[in-house]
Amino acid sequence: LSTRRGGSVSKEAYYVILGLRKDFKREILGVYNFPSETKSGMGTICDDLKKRGIKRVLLWVTDGVAGVGEEVQKRFSYTKIQLCIIHKKRNILEKVR
Repeated sequence: LSTRRGGSVSKEAYYVILGLRKDFKREILGVYNFPSETKSGMGTICDDLKKRGIKRVLLWVTDGVAGVGEEVQKRFSYTKIQLCIIHKKRNILEKVR
């Protein structure tokens, strides 16, 4: 998203972390902003979630940024990583005429 800082505007990465409770209600766990998409940024997010009490993550849906799955699985070892549906569709459409 375009972000204004001081007198300049730049494109920055925003992450909205959603959780699903046992009663199937969604909950926003956090909104994070980083200048770019990196695996270290994802590690910072995971560390913050752990510090705030998240013990287990069953499924992490992400885009194709390299190393994100590794960072998540370092902190939450039994997490399954899934590509988001938009990126999944793009990957499939690249292989089809």
